[in-house]
Amino acid sequence: MEIIGSEKRIPDGIIYINGLPVVVFEFKSAIREEATIHNAFEQLTIGYKRDIPELFKYNAFCVISDGVNNKAGSFFAPYEFYYAWRRVAGLAKDVDGIDSMFTLVQGMFNQNRLRDIIQNFIYIPDTSKKDEKIVCRYPQYYAARALYENIKKAEKPNGDGKGGTYFGATGSGKSFTMLYLTRLLMKSEHFESPTIVLITDRTDLDDQLSGQFTNAKSFIGDDNIKSVESRAELRTLMQGRRSGGVFLTTIHKFTEDTELLTERTNIICISDEAHRSQTNLDQKVKITSKGVKKTFGFARYLHDSLPNATFVGFTGTPIDATLDVFGKVVDSYTTAESVRDEITVGIVHEGRAATVVLHNSKLEEIEKYYEEACERRG
Repeated sequence: MEIIGSEKRIPDGIIYINGLPVVVFEFKSAIREEATIHNAFEQLTIGYKRDIPELFKYNAFCVISDGVNNKAGSFFAPYEFYYAWRRVAGLAKDVDGIDSMFTLVQGMFNQNRLRDIIQNFIYIPDTSKKDEKIVCRYPQYYAARALYENIKKAEKPNGDGKGGTYFGATGSGKSFTMLYLTRLLMKSEHFESPTIVLITDRTDLDDQLSGQFTNAKSFIGDDNIKSVESRAELRTLMQGRRSGGVFLTTIHKFTEDTELLTERTNIICISDEAHRSQTNLDQKVKITSKGVKKTFGFARYLHDSLPNATFVGFTGTPIDATLDVFGKVVDSYTTAESVRDEITVGIVHEGRAATVVLHNSKLEEIEKYYEEACERRG
């Protein structure tokens, strides 16, 4: 189809929904050495942007291909943020080469899934200094959808409150998965606008998520998105609230006191780095010169504060305690997949044995140091 702008252009493929051009395809030949997938990207984002910009007014995303490499991404995204869609529900994960075109078409362009991606998985920040639109990658889509369905089953009083664990290796884009999941939960008629508490165990992670989520109020569908400075502030925000609100905090703030925050069931707690301080529910007893001292892990304070909440865990290194607290792994994205998607580079190492000789007294000193450090952290 010819598109007339400042110049006449003929895109290789366009998908229309109700007359609106929502996806544009650009193909290059796999047998022409001088024509690469990057040329397809340049033709879209330079040539078409200059000559027929009106075509992209309603664009959701673009697809570029050379027959072997097949990628999708936002019209505003740099080339390195175009990614393959390597998974279709029910099919094997390891799909590459020519087969990845079939996977991309079956994965992204299933009618229901395409509508879902356009409706719930394309994030436009509230404010930005540049043209910006972020289209989900396949691990983010499938993880958010799997967690959403598992949370529905786990919600109390009928469920056990274990919303599930997501095992996402480096490069999975966990923060965006959390963002997409939050939108699904907030827009769901089933949950009737839940209150969502996002919990990290480091202030730098809290700052990162806070910056992202507070700039996504329109996308999430709730204006009350706030980074919480203390447990007392969280209690104030929870009091009298029956629905809504997204609050970001760190696990350490739950130890400031032990007072109940709320008994509501439509509370969803999403924990990042769910293999560390967010799994220690056990009580510890220590006999001191002043008597018996009882301490609890950070996670125990959290669960006692929100006894009827549903807990979801994100981690790159799940351990047994992670599954005990958050439930089974409902989806995963491995390091091998991240390397294949060119998100991370492969790790190559040469194993060598190091000879270390320590006296028993030094070993005992090291053990004592770590025991005392663990006790101080609870």
